[in-house]
Amino acid sequence: MHALPEVVVVGWSGESAATAPLLSRFVAAREHGAATLSQLGTEAERAAGAVVRGDADELLAATDASGRLLERLGRDLDLPIVTPGLARLLATARRLGAAVKPSGAGGGDCGVALVRSSAAETALRDAWRADGIEPMSLALAASGVTLG
Repeated sequence: MHALPEVVVVGWSGESAATAPLLSRFVAAREHGAATLSQLGTEAERAAGAVVRGDADELLAATDASGRLLERLGRDLDLPIVTPGLARLLATARRLGAAVKPSGAGGGDCGVALVRSSAAETALRDAWRADGIEPMSLALAASGVTLG
């Protein structure tokens, strides 16, 4: 078991997303995605447990599984949870070994990646920039997320 990753990297896909229309479409179609939603709940519980135990491997696995389940949910419900820009962001992060998922309701906007070191963070930020993804300057603090 490894200590929790200390580096959270957020990237903006370059595509804005309006949450309300996406959620409205989701509510209308959610019965078709019930199994995937149940799995998402399981992964959220797995991630929470990993944080409590300080288990980085489990947290990264649960984060990555959640990201993949959100992609599946979008395909199953024909919802744009993962837009082309967000798909690029996710693929680049995964290629570099990061655990990554769409933030919030998806639909564009941002993705959140967990990496194990500042070197991995630098590599991810550089790769995202090369792919047209804008790394955000955010930091975790005891009071929450702050702009860097």
